[in-house]
Amino acid sequence: MKTLFVSFAALLFVIFFGCQSSITDPIVNDNGNNFTSEYAENFADKTLTPEYPGVIKLEGVIRNPLQPLNCIAEIKGEVRYRLESVYLDPPPPAPQSAIKVNMKVDAKIKCENSGNTPIWTVASVSEDLVRISYNSQNVYYLEKTFKVNNTLGVPLELVLKFEVTEESLSLVSKDLRIQMGWVPVGNPGF
Repeated sequence: MKTLFVSFAALLFVIFFGCQSSITDPIVNDNGNNFTSEYAENFADKTLTPEYPGVIKLEGVIRNPLQPLNCIAEIKGEVRYRLESVYLDPPPPAPQSAIKVNMKVDAKIKCENSGNTPIWTVASVSEDLVRISYNSQNVYYLEKTFKVNNTLGVPLELVLKFEVTEESLSLVSKDLRIQMGWVPVGNPGF
């Protein structure tokens, strides 16, 4: 009977201390926010590296189209990308090649003097084909729009313009704009 009691106590001890830190619990930073730790971020980066080896940092300020002139928003994040040469079938009449551009955008946008306004986010993937002529030294541009989330009813887009070559993708400009064709409902003075 004594062995049964000791075994039961040991089992309760294992269950109690084993449940204290579950691997499914969210990782909380020092401020109490549910963000991943540096370890988890590095782990996520390593899993994305083979799929999207290129990285362009999105940092700085952009104009906030919802506020009066000279109101800015701060953007932080990154564009991960992969470039792949593609053979066109059937071949075009002029000597051309094509580059498939795969992108994954992950960014946060915080408005200046926003108070309790939530942080806007962009989380999107895209795939585009850019045709490049062999016989010219032209610069090729790719302009992409990505939906901005948490904007409280006003549809915004993050507009990124890239310069594309066969070996690289570089950011030329970034801007926020109200989605084309959007008309405010019930607020004609917007």
